[in-house]
Amino acid sequence: MKERFVPLIHINCPPEIKCQKCISVVSSASIQQLHIAVMYALDGVSEDNKEFFNILVKDQNIIPHLASPIIQFVSQSQLNKKKIQQQQQYSDSFEQYFIYPSQILINKLINNNTKARKQIINTPNFLNSLIKLTEFKFNNDTNKEEDNQSKQIRNESRICLRIIHRYGNEQVQVELVTNRYPRVLVIDINTAGGNEQLDKEISQGLYSIIDFIREILRGRRQTHQDFNPGLSFPPQPVLFKSCQEQIEDEGANEEIEAQLVNKREGPGYYMDEANWAKGSILNIFIDNRNPQPQWYK
Repeated sequence: MKERFVPLIHINCPPEIKCQKCISVVSSASIQQLHIAVMYALDGVSEDNKEFFNILVKDQNIIPHLASPIIQFVSQSQLNKKKIQQQQQYSDSFEQYFIYPSQILINKLINNNTKARKQIINTPNFLNSLIKLTEFKFNNDTNKEEDNQSKQIRNESRICLRIIHRYGNEQVQVELVTNRYPRVLVIDINTAGGNEQLDKEISQGLYSIIDFIREILRGRRQTHQDFNPGLSFPPQPVLFKSCQEQIEDEGANEEIEAQLVNKREGPGYYMDEANWAKGSILNIFIDNRNPQPQWYK
């Protein structure tokens, strides 16, 4: 059944990707709604269906069809100091509703398909667009639906960045730091400024800081495809200074201290993550030749 509607992804393909399978029709609200519905339908495919993912990536070249509207969406937005605010004239645009299901599908594809990961990493301006979308917010603060949609877009952007880091090689880590990914990690745990986040999200943010800094410091060695599937790379001392500057600029130490005093019990308890993250950040320049504390191993 799903194979029957796969060709519908080629309705009015983005002109910049020059798709040979493009189905050109007169654009309308109904056509755009159909396109969005197709994305949600594809998202419903099980992550275990790797054969179908191969069809989407190899035969249908779906990655450019998903990435291009996201890049365009960001390029049409204006960057504020702390967030992206969508310009008013685009508030009802097709991209606004297309971006979230596209992100979900991208994350499934790159988490399960090597070719999809390579394509998304090599897509110009995509990584930078993702970084910006982690701070995305609509202009209308009183619209609960748009507020929820903003949170979904921010969350899927962070998930995509984590997947890219997890599987990426040395050059990918350089690109992440260059595009200020360490800063994004700190913003993830920023609750002191009044941002309300679920305990699970804060815990994930703390763990992401630990994981990223540890691998920048020590490098990564691929030991087993299931437990450590990412590509190996050596320690990245050149990136240390930039990481430290970004972390300090966003006040990471203060934010983590806030989590250390924000004691919780039961599900969502994240004191351990806060302690480990604090150790990782405060000791970011530890010499690997010296004896190291337990948290660093």
